[in-house]
Amino acid sequence: NMSVRDLENITSSNTEIKKKMPINRKRTVNTNYKYIENELQEVLGTKIKINEKKIEIYFESSTDLDRILEIMNIKIKWLRNQLLSLKLDGMIVSNPINVRYLTGLSEEGILILAPKENIFVTDSRYIESVNRKLTIDDEIIAYDSRNLNKYDYESIFMLCNNVGFEEKYVTYEKYQKYLQTYQVNLVETEGLIENQRIVKEKQEIEFIKKACEITDKAFEYIIRNIKVGMTEKEVAFEIEKYMILNGADELAFDSIVAFGENTSMPHAVPTDREIQKGDIV
Repeated sequence: NMSVRDLENITSSNTEIKKKMPINRKRTVNTNYKYIENELQEVLGTKIKINEKKIEIYFESSTDLDRILEIMNIKIKWLRNQLLSLKLDGMIVSNPINVRYLTGLSEEGILILAPKENIFVTDSRYIESVNRKLTIDDEIIAYDSRNLNKYDYESIFMLCNNVGFEEKYVTYEKYQKYLQTYQVNLVETEGLIENQRIVKEKQEIEFIKKACEITDKAFEYIIRNIKVGMTEKEVAFEIEKYMILNGADELAFDSIVAFGENTSMPHAVPTDREIQKGDIV
């Protein structure tokens, strides 16, 4: 069971179910429960009943429950439990790596864990892309920063005292801006999300295996195709092109390619230096 307010928060993150609602703590929502009931049943694949007070989800077996838990945003739920234990009312996540870890979004923006909502604030360049990616299962509401005013930001953490932030990522300038914008006491979280990222889920392990496989094949490819006269830049480009064409989204870091005397530098930057017969690579 979940409350109707929880329902409003979830459905407001999916434009196919309900138009996004403005941030307003006193809002009144006229909800089409039957329509949302049908939509949720299609997504979850199980029987659902909704009325003005609660949502009831019926499971025929424990495997149904496990399947539904898998598609819910478990990472954000875990983080909320950690914040509760630390006596924090919410958190502002601004490190893009951590934002992607929690949401799957690579677009620029910040993730705000407010008392009742998960909010992703981005700008007009990315709002369409974000809304296309987010689903009801993500339990995240996206906002274009242009549509939020001073009072909207202040209302996000209304009646809150302590809110966590990423002190290892946020600059002093940004810290001061957060204080002014959200009107709360900011508390260091001491690598809370980074510590959780150390523990890999099954899908993350599969991604790591795939990345290793692509890297190994790229190395084998360039060994076979490197030729006298090619520059370090050309070899680096061939490596990167092979990786992208064979399943990589992007490179973890710029390729390091060095010939001859340049090989004394562990992190050499590729140059126009050409490979010659007998060179160390």
